[in-house]
Amino acid sequence: NYNLAKSAFDRGDLETAGFYLNACLEKRPHDKDALLLRAMCHRQSGKVNAALRDYTLLLEENPEFVEALYGRGLLLYEKKLYGPAADDFKKILEVPFSETQAVFYKRRPFDQGISGVGTIVTMKADIYNYLGLCAFKMNHYQEALDYFTEAISRFNEDADFYINRGLTFEASGQEERAVEDYKKSLEISPENEIAAYNLSRLQAGSPGTQNKDAIRSFTEIIESNPEMAGPYYNRALAFFNAERYDEALKDYDQAILLDSSSANSWYNRGLTKEQLGDLDGALSDFDQAINLQPNFAKAWHGKGVVLAKLKQYRNAISIYDLALHYDPEYALAYYNRGIAKLYLKQTEAACMDLKNAYRLGMSAAKEMIDRKCKSERRQNK
Repeated sequence: NYNLAKSAFDRGDLETAGFYLNACLEKRPHDKDALLLRAMCHRQSGKVNAALRDYTLLLEENPEFVEALYGRGLLLYEKKLYGPAADDFKKILEVPFSETQAVFYKRRPFDQGISGVGTIVTMKADIYNYLGLCAFKMNHYQEALDYFTEAISRFNEDADFYINRGLTFEASGQEERAVEDYKKSLEISPENEIAAYNLSRLQAGSPGTQNKDAIRSFTEIIESNPEMAGPYYNRALAFFNAERYDEALKDYDQAILLDSSSANSWYNRGLTKEQLGDLDGALSDFDQAINLQPNFAKAWHGKGVVLAKLKQYRNAISIYDLALHYDPEYALAYYNRGIAKLYLKQTEAACMDLKNAYRLGMSAAKEMIDRKCKSERRQNK
């Protein structure tokens, strides 16, 4: 039964492989090879929970079974259970790697599909890479940088390792070092679209780069890979900055079509619709951004701005309250809430907001303070 299952698995007939593996495991419920192969069948069939059960059964009997630790770690990572995934990957590093020669499929964590194969013996660098990804997803950026650097020190010819470390440098505010890593990734893999996209995105936002240059860079990436949402999103930003709002809207539409889970895409499309005078459409997009990310202070603020434009000042103030709840140092939200309060003749409360905006660095608030708040003090005297 096992040999028939293995033959079916090798030719891609997962259903037949599963049938024979079930028969095999009826005879030997704890058979190590059969459980491992069935877990792999489940995983390739998309039956994640079933695969996890088989890997866990294997590890209950064989807690240092590297193939099961690796397979379960990958599945836990894909299920966004980053802490437990990291625990499995750490256990692998404690096991003598010479005990196994099993072949594993390697996946690019920020992409889809299989990027190559390798034996577990040669995959310590890959394990450190996954530990870095787990730390990155949990916002432990320095820990992630340490793991990615360790992965690169063990194998410095994997472009993905540099991409992952570059993303972590970005997240921790070290954009120059991110640019260095994206460039290194392109040296290793000149056609790497993710590295090219990330590098163009950062360079498009750097001082001295014109919007037209950014538009050209992202257009080239879109032409080579029209199924990536990111280049449309970033070209839309460049169009928006160039005040080419109709073109920005089309790109945001396409970015959302390709990836509707990005709160930033909905938020920025809302800003674009606001510029085009589609206030109802802007409100709808801000609401969608908030549904995806309830603590998205900028989206709450954007909604407040549109409500104020519709002269719904009380509603706008309530929405600004939420923006400030999620970001208590949001200067622009204080300023706009102050303006809304002025429309409702709540001068004293408005002045407090305007002063907070000025305190937080918004110099434009000073003019309103001089005009409205000083005159208010004279009236009180």
